Amino acid sequence: MGKMRILAMISGSCLFLTAAWAAEPYEARVAVPVADLRKEPSDPGPSRDHDPLEESQLLAGDPVRVLEEKNGWARVEATEQLEWSHNQRWEGYPGWMRLSDLTRDGKTTSSTGYKAPGTLVQRAGIVEAAREFLGTPYYWGGRSHQEVDCSGLTGLAYQANGITIPRDAHEQWMKARAITRKELEPADLLFFSDPKNPKKITHVMLYSGGGQVIEGPGTGKKVWETSLKSRLKEAEASGRKVYYGTYFE
Repeated sequence: MGKMRILAMISGSCLFLTAAWAAEPYEARVAVPVADLRKEPSDPGPSRDHDPLEESQLLAGDPVRVLEEKNGWARVEATEQLEWSHNQRWEGYPGWMRLSDLTRDGKTTSSTGYKAPGTLVQRAGIVEAAREFLGTPYYWGGRSHQEVDCSGLTGLAYQANGITIPRDAHEQWMKARAITRKELEPADLLFFSDPKNPKKITHVMLYSGGGQVIEGPGTGKKVWETSLKSRLKEAEASGRKVYYGTYFE
C-alpha cells in the first residue's frame, strides 16, 4: 500500500486538508486499446488538433512503471518509449495516465513485438508496417492506427519488427547511426532540424525506397508517401538541416 500524505492549505481563517497517495513504484500494463500519456493529469479536449499537453500514447499490453497515484491518475514512465529531453537522461517517457487504463494482473499481452528473421526482411517489414498507416490522421503525441505523429509512426513501424527505438524524433536522431544520402536504404530515417537550430530535430520521415518517403506531415494532414526530392527542396527552402540515420549495421 502507498503512504498517504496530508496536505494543509490555509485560506483566511479556514484550514483545508487534502489527501494524495504516494504509491511505492510498481509495474503495470495498459489495459485498454489506446491510452493517452499526458503532461498533466487532465483529459484531452474534444478537438483532435494540436494539444500541448499530449505527450504520447500507449497500446494494450505496453508496460509502464507507476511512480505515484493521485485522484484517479497515475504518474508513470512508459518504459519502452525511451526519452532524453525532459530530464536530460535516458528514461522511460514520463507523464500521467488514467489509473483505470492500467492493470497489474499481467494477463494483457503486448500487441507488438514481432521479430522478423534477417535484416532485409526486417527492412521490408518496417516499410510495410509504415504503409499500414497511410491515410491515418496526424495528431501530436499520437501513437496508434487511429492517429499518429511523425515519430510515433516510425517508432511503431520499427517496434512491429522487433526493434525498439526512442519515442521522439530528436531522440531517434540521437540514437541512430549517421549515414549519407547515398547510403539510404528502405527503412532508414531522415531527420529535419528546426530552422533556427540545426541541432534540434523536429521532424522524422522513413525512407521507403525508390526515392519515396513515408511521414506524418503535420496537424490537419494525414500520413502519406511522397517524393523525397520534393521534401528535401522544401527543407532547403525553409532553412532546415537534413540528417540521415540508420538502425542497421
